Amino acid sequence: MKYFSPKAYALCMKWPYRFGYLLLLLVLTATPILAAGQEGEKPSAGTPSTTAPSSSTTAPPAPAPVAGTQTAPKPTGPTAIQASDIATKATEVTDLLRNLTDSLTQNNQIGDIEQSFSQAEKLASKDGEATLKLLKQQPALPTLQAEQQKWQQRQLTFSNWLTTLTARSKELQDALNQLTRLQSTWSLTLESAKKSNVPAASIQQIDQILVAIGKARTPVNAELSTVLDFQSKVGNAASESGAILANITQLQKKSMSGTFVQDSLPIWSTELWVITAYKLPEIIHNAAVNYKTGFSNYFGSSTQQLTLPAGFFLLFIFFFTLHLKACRLSTLRETLSPAISTLAHPVAAALTIVLLFATSPFWSDLPSTLRQTFQLIALTPMIVLIRPAVSVHLMPCLYTLGLLFALDTCRAIVYDKSFLGQIILTIESFVGAVVSIWYLRKLRFIFSKTSEGLRLRFLQAVTVIILLQMFTGGVTAALGYVRLSLLITPGVIALGVMALALYATLQIALGIIAITFELWPLRALGMVQHRRALLEKRLYYFLILAALTSLIARYLGYLGLLAPVLDFGTSLLEVRIQRGVISVTLGGILEFILTIYASYLLSAFLRFILSEDIYPRMKIPLGNSYAVSSLLHYVILAIGFTVAIAAIGVDLTKLTVLTGAFGIGLGFGLQAVVNNFVSGLILLFERPVHVGDTVEVGDLIGTVRRIGIRASTVHTFLGADIIVPNSQMVAEKVTNWTLTDNLRRIDLPVGVCYGAKPEEVIKLLENVAKANAGVIYYPAPQGLVVGYGDSSINYELRAWTDQFDNWVRIRSEIAIAVYHEVAAAGMSFPFPQREVRLLKDIDETDAKASGS
Repeated sequence: MKYFSPKAYALCMKWPYRFGYLLLLLVLTATPILAAGQEGEKPSAGTPSTTAPSSSTTAPPAPAPVAGTQTAPKPTGPTAIQASDIATKATEVTDLLRNLTDSLTQNNQIGDIEQSFSQAEKLASKDGEATLKLLKQQPALPTLQAEQQKWQQRQLTFSNWLTTLTARSKELQDALNQLTRLQSTWSLTLESAKKSNVPAASIQQIDQILVAIGKARTPVNAELSTVLDFQSKVGNAASESGAILANITQLQKKSMSGTFVQDSLPIWSTELWVITAYKLPEIIHNAAVNYKTGFSNYFGSSTQQLTLPAGFFLLFIFFFTLHLKACRLSTLRETLSPAISTLAHPVAAALTIVLLFATSPFWSDLPSTLRQTFQLIALTPMIVLIRPAVSVHLMPCLYTLGLLFALDTCRAIVYDKSFLGQIILTIESFVGAVVSIWYLRKLRFIFSKTSEGLRLRFLQAVTVIILLQMFTGGVTAALGYVRLSLLITPGVIALGVMALALYATLQIALGIIAITFELWPLRALGMVQHRRALLEKRLYYFLILAALTSLIARYLGYLGLLAPVLDFGTSLLEVRIQRGVISVTLGGILEFILTIYASYLLSAFLRFILSEDIYPRMKIPLGNSYAVSSLLHYVILAIGFTVAIAAIGVDLTKLTVLTGAFGIGLGFGLQAVVNNFVSGLILLFERPVHVGDTVEVGDLIGTVRRIGIRASTVHTFLGADIIVPNSQMVAEKVTNWTLTDNLRRIDLPVGVCYGAKPEEVIKLLENVAKANAGVIYYPAPQGLVVGYGDSSINYELRAWTDQFDNWVRIRSEIAIAVYHEVAAAGMSFPFPQREVRLLKDIDETDAKASGS
């Protein structure tokens, strides 16, 4: 906003500006006169237009209008209501006033905002003074980032309230304008009624309407005045928040530019220690006062006094209930998910969640001193929670992290320009470096006695990086480059604390998920019963990804680099790649890939739910379920591809030429592919072959394992997987042994010697078949005489089984049983007999006979 400047005003009063203003005044004065002249010179309707050749020529006067031919102008203001419509209009106005009164009395939104604003204004006033005082001390970037997040949240709240108040004031102003128009209309109606000798009852009704309108205007005026007054207060609060944010932003830029500038004395300077010793009592006193002020401001109201304790109490009840459930399950079951062990500490879990939520950037009302204190307190329950899941070699690192974070919290609380913060920063940096050296030696000793090489090497690499950062932070702080050191040492500590907090939260989430899977109704789901390990593994990966994303975002926000990184990413995604008529952005390409991947994940998840829970409960056959899942998969992928094409910015109406060319290519070069694809659709829709059916295609016999887009997979009884094109399954002759049922007839030929009676043999065969468990009763087994052989009567046993996959085994069992029963009945099976004569022996015998 530009303010009034007397010097600029005096400069404008010089003669060139005076001449310009005079000329502008003449033009503005002449404009309405010329407009009025042109309006008067306009010809009437039906008269030809004439253009004046010069300024001295005057237009002829317009002809006088004929009586009764000119249309009266439309009234622009309120008009009186006709006497016949007074009663009807009065009823409408009464209903309107009633609705208006109800809307005023039922709207409590402004009252709620007033109640919240009074408390927020007081807190903002106190925090504003503390923030301005903090800004004068020129704190580090992490502190500025925390203050910026707090005031951004507060300004957003004020802006939302201001938007609501603006909408309400506009609504009240419209209602007031409407009441004003109604009052004018009914006043004119009253005057007209008195002149027209309207009955006294109608005049009395008009008076009642005017009185009601006057009564309705009073509360509207009062509320409008209140809202406008309150709106100005909220606007001032939002402006003050914006001013503080501007100061923070300006100081952030200044801090970034002065990062590599020596802004303090070296640590060995005598003057630094003298000043610190002199100001130490004042520093401690100011820190105590700030802490006490923040504590009283936050817990001074009854609402803030109950928020954190109530949240902790509710969460403790929740986690304690889950803990009791886990104990009950451990007595009934030998093995449980390891993640449930987190629920063994309900107090630590509840305290961790409450403190992390209270210290998050979204909790803007928490003073910085209390925020840092709560963060320090939260370390203890977090270490308790993750201790069972962390290797024993890492526990010293966690304890050291807690010590360093405590030192850094003390530094942040007492930090000002008195050099005490520089001393504490140097101490914590070198303490971290010394502990890192000690831990490296311990890892080297452990590495020589264990086989966990890869994990220990990773720990060694991380420890070396931390050592270098801590040593660099200590050296820069000792040399007087405090701003640079504040970006190194506290950044490492903050990153470790954030990682610890996210890991503890991850363990709590995994524990809740594991115990939830044990509760009804999730435990009744088939996918939980059969694929629980897979579900927990996928959820674990998803939570890990979310935790890493949150860690990166929080750390960038801590360093004050989140906004620049987001701006850079946005500008990078908006980079446009143009080639001829094709123009896409990197963001569009990324959106295309993510949309396709999301559609694939959605299809896989839906098919997983269908196969694990829906199909078994509805008892849908395997072939039908596979067809439904395949069609669903194709439909979701097609929709996802269409959405992805639209997301990348391609106009689908411009793809007609490409589609036509693609169709011609299909017609010439991809006939076989399209034929197989359409055949696959026919197999899925018509379903002459299902997944799981035993089919015979030519000389191939096997079980259908999969019906794909181009080909189907048939698994033979010899263990081979044969890829059969879908067109062959549709166009050629296919024998489906299990299309309608799983029945299979077993034919067993039997030959018995002639001495046995055929009736007894047939009865024996049928009894053997009936005795087998794999043979069904209907159709009943049947023995038949099929012919007479050389040495036996030939029979055939025909029996049916519903175990198609085991019919070969059942046939073998029946054959063995027939053998034993025939032998037990005194019957016999013929076997071929042959007489063998050796020609050499015959010749010798003949020779002996002739010699003798």
